[in-house]
Amino acid sequence: METDDRVLVQQFKQGDKNAFETLVSRYKRRLYSALYRMTRNHESTDEMLQETFLKLWTSIDSYDENYNFYPWLHRIAINTTINYLNREKKRRSDGSLEEEMEERFLQPRDGKNLFEPESAFTRKERDVKILEALQQLSPPYRAVLILRVYEEFSYKEIADILELSIGTVMSRLNRARGQIRDILGDYLLNGDNVK
Repeated sequence: METDDRVLVQQFKQGDKNAFETLVSRYKRRLYSALYRMTRNHESTDEMLQETFLKLWTSIDSYDENYNFYPWLHRIAINTTINYLNREKKRRSDGSLEEEMEERFLQPRDGKNLFEPESAFTRKERDVKILEALQQLSPPYRAVLILRVYEEFSYKEIADILELSIGTVMSRLNRARGQIRDILGDYLLNGDNVK
């Protein structure tokens, strides 16, 4: 039987290193997946994951056990990665990082389903177009999209993780979806391979 997060946190706060290792083991893959979608770089993702768990180690006493552990840890990871992406953007002249996008973000304005069964080539071409479009989104928009689509957090959970109002979360999601539709407009409307 799996030990509850709260029990592990209590044990960790009392100095049990095995409890910390269990928490790391439990969440490292899930966090890695979310962070990789933001950075699109394995080395950067590894670095952000290490930094997240280092922050967990040093700030565990600030965790309020009345709240779920994973959203708190996820907030640390996302904020760490957003800060990293902003630093990288300043260092790079292009400031762009690729990111995956799940199909449900790209519903066209006419309501047609864009993603009926298609060939591997067509999917690959579509994915490349999506990645190109996503390079233009700011890290805060990426974070909200990833939390909503890939992590399947509610608006309230996203608001808590990013320390935003629910209205701001909804606004960012709406703007990000609109930007993606605008960027991909010609491809969505004129692409022979998009149904």
